[in-house]
Formats: sequence, C-alpha cells, structure tokens
Amino acid sequence: GKLASRNSSGRFLNMAQPAEVRGPMITPAVEKTGYMSKLGGAHDGKTGNWKRRFFVLTNVLSYYADDQAYEQGRPPKGVIKLDTYFVTALEGANANLEFTVHALPRSLTCRAESVEELRSWMVKLLEPIDKHGGSHSTGAAASAHAAAAAAEASHAAGGAAAVNTDAGDTDDEEDS
Repeated sequence: GKLASRNSSGRFLNMAQPAEVRGPMITPAVEKTGYMSKLGGAHDGKTGNWKRRFFVLTNVLSYYADDQAYEQGRPPKGVIKLDTYFVTALEGANANLEFTVHALPRSLTCRAESVEELRSWMVKLLEPIDKHGGSHSTGAAASAHAAAAAAEASHAAGGAAAVNTDAGDTDDEEDS
C-alpha cells in the first residue's frame, strides 16, 4: 500500500512522493580547506593506514581524494558530522602533528603537514565553541595553541606516529 499521513489541516499527504523544497538552498560557508593525512583501515585499533586527503571544513568535516575531486563537485569520500564533537591533540613522544576529532557516530584521527597547519586546523575546529558561547570560549583557542605547541615540541624531538584506537571514518569504500 501507499504511505500516507494527515497534515495539520486533516488532508492526506502521499508520503511516497518527495517533499517539495521551497526557497534557496543554503550552502554552508567554507571555514578552511587543505591537505592532511587521515588514519583509516581497520577500526579495531590494531591496524591502520595513513591516506593523504583534501579536507573541507564547513558545518561538517568532509574529505576528498584530492582538491580536483572537491572542485569538480564529486561527493566526498567521508564526512564527519560536527553536531557534537571535541578535538584532542596527541601529546608526548608519539604526537607527530596528530589530532583526533571525536564525533558521533565516528571519530577521525588526522595528521597535519606542519605545526602551523596543526595550529590552524585546531583553532578552526574549536572556533564554533568560541562563536557560540562555549563555557570557556577563550580557553578553547588557547588550548588549541597549547596543544599545537606541545605537538611542535614533540615533533622537534622526533616523535613517532601513534595509532589511536578510537579512530574511524565513514568511507563507503576501503582506502587502499
């Protein structure tokens, strides 16, 4: 049978038909773009591989095979929803310019290509907290700078790559 529902005036609506979209589509502003490596592969935390991807930060964090895929309007290889999230930078001997975006349903571990890029991504990812009145709004940017400084010190000391057991992505296909 057909799917049907009553609207507020009591008329039946055919739910099998797509809803009519009214008004212009709102495209979220691009806050930052750039290349980083992402940790992919098995989600058990025991194995993983690093893939260089082109990232685009809007109201979500999307990644593409490269900048041409983004510019040509191809769908992203993965999307991290930023409805509820927090960001942590790895510190210590294994930091290696890495940070994790902890989000639902999946988290994503990334590796910046320089200390400046690590700092820039961390600040941009924490900006919504600052813009929307997070409880410690000035602390968010300060903590991003502190995390980047700790990563810089670790990187200068020759830290090795770490595998974060919480890392995951939403690729429809296996990265190889």
